[in-house]
Amino acid sequence: MQRTVSEPLPLGANGRPAKDDKSPPRAAAPPAPVGPCQVCERQLPKLTCRDCTRDKMYPLRYEIISVLIGNEKLEVEVEEGASNRSACGKFSEALIEKQELENTITGIQDRVDELRTELEEHRKYLADLKLKNQKRQQLLKETRNVLFQNKDILVEKVRKDTRVTNTKWNTLYERTAESRVFLCREIAGLNLLRQRRKKRAVEYMLNGVVIPDIRQIYNMNPNNITVALGHLSHMSVLIATYLGLKLPCEVVLPIRDAPSPSIRNPRFNRARPLSTTQPLPQLHSVDSEQYAMFIEGVSMLVYNVAWLCWSQGLEEAAAEIEDVWQPGRNMYRLLLCTPTKHHQALVQWSEATQEAITATPLAQGKKPQAVNMFLGRVNHSSAHSFLNSPQGLQHMARWKITLNNVIDRTKHLLVSETSNAEWDLIENEIEEDPAAKFISELGEFREDDKGKDGLAGSPQPAKAIPISIKKGGIGSIPAVGNGSPGVGSPSSGSGKRSAINGGTEVSAGWTKLKR
Repeated sequence: MQRTVSEPLPLGANGRPAKDDKSPPRAAAPPAPVGPCQVCERQLPKLTCRDCTRDKMYPLRYEIISVLIGNEKLEVEVEEGASNRSACGKFSEALIEKQELENTITGIQDRVDELRTELEEHRKYLADLKLKNQKRQQLLKETRNVLFQNKDILVEKVRKDTRVTNTKWNTLYERTAESRVFLCREIAGLNLLRQRRKKRAVEYMLNGVVIPDIRQIYNMNPNNITVALGHLSHMSVLIATYLGLKLPCEVVLPIRDAPSPSIRNPRFNRARPLSTTQPLPQLHSVDSEQYAMFIEGVSMLVYNVAWLCWSQGLEEAAAEIEDVWQPGRNMYRLLLCTPTKHHQALVQWSEATQEAITATPLAQGKKPQAVNMFLGRVNHSSAHSFLNSPQGLQHMARWKITLNNVIDRTKHLLVSETSNAEWDLIENEIEEDPAAKFISELGEFREDDKGKDGLAGSPQPAKAIPISIKKGGIGSIPAVGNGSPGVGSPSSGSGKRSAINGGTEVSAGWTKLKR
């Protein structure tokens, strides 16, 4: 059975629509009273039925809606009253704007008054500054006039003060240099640096020990060599310290752990010894490496002495390699002699010092002493006459001898001495051995026969036989033909003492037999 829309839904036992109602849901609307609720009729403290609860809540909802609608109406009325639509609202707005403008004008007027006050203060400040600047300009103008009038006087005064200061500086430095020279000469006197003349040569002694010439060191006693090099190294360190110089090769003096002196150079990793316990020929044959290190150490030491002489203006003591090989003579000439000449560049460098010398009067009764004019002047310890200055570097650059050159030439010299010593040993053994003497005389006899036959102009091929010399006589003689003259040959001459192949080591003699 179809129900109309206006008909209420059939309710079940609990007041809800029946289950057989399959019609679509309708819009929510206040429910119509359907009669008393059987659940809520019991006057329970809480509402249990949904419909009864909704019936109780709808009146409250209607009241809230009515209050909200009333508030909206009041808002509309207030907005209309506050807007410009009414004359009262326009008048109120005009009054408010007028008051705001009056306040703004009052603030602007106050700010204008403040700015005017500040402007007046700044004007007064500027006026004071202008007045002060005018006074200062006037004073500056007067001062310029005075300075311009007294310019020459002031410049001359400054120049005079500068000359006086330079003179005092040069004089003080000259006294310092004289003190250095005095200390060096005292050290030379205390160490008994002497020159001893002989018939054929001149020897230089230090503490009673002869300072050897490097060209004669090969055949010297090792104890004499060690003592002489020790004295010379100690002397060079003292002189360099007093002169304020840094030697190119550092000398390490004896200490507790190292009782013998040594010398080092930055290009070598190890220090080179300056002492030996064996004769140089024996050391050369036993330990060639130690021998080479010792020769390098000796070369460094003599190079230090030559460098000292050159830096102090004694150029004639280090001009050639032969001069460098004489450290005793160089040390004696540096401390106790006067050089005969100086290079022009070195003389120009010392003009300021010479002015100080001439400007300083000699004490009464004191005679001028002829000394090296550069000894003690050039150094590494002061700004005056600094050796690493451009003038000092230019002076040292004129020295063409280098450490490598000294070491190489010394080694070559001593290798030649080694060869000569071996040739002398062979000659002595030949003179003592009758068999070797017979072979030598046989070679001379055949040379005489060749001269008689008229064949002297065309030399015949010869066989050079190395001879192994022993105390008991001549050992085995293997024949090796190289066409070179040998021992006992008249044509050999000085060839006995010349190193074979440009200075290589020679271990046996040679004799020459003609067929």
